[in-house]
Amino acid sequence: MFQKKSDQSTWVEVAYASTQRTTTKGAVLESYEFEVDPNNNPASNLNEVTRFDLERRTTLPWNDSWFKAPGNSQRLRPFGKLAEADIAHAKEVAAKFPSRQPSYHEKDKLAAQSAPPQT
Repeated sequence: MFQKKSDQSTWVEVAYASTQRTTTKGAVLESYEFEVDPNNNPASNLNEVTRFDLERRTTLPWNDSWFKAPGNSQRLRPFGKLAEADIAHAKEVAAKFPSRQPSYHEKDKLAAQSAPPQT
């Protein structure tokens, strides 16, 4: 999570994650991926070893449109925390591999640029 300096809004960067293709199931991690094992990091609150693909990440606003469960009146809370070593590793990997996904904010900018001029 981070705050934009311009308006103090809160944003979060999210990455695609899967429990399907992990090293415990015989897969080899790509250089832009990392895994979290809940046995080594119980505070993550993950149920299984989870692979994160840091080429498939995007930035989203921390608001009810993105982080509110249907039928629930309250915004979802973060439910787990990665170990500091996992966070440092994720930042290191992410720095080497730019995301292939535009952020929510970038999508708005792209849409505005491609929209026909108002007359």
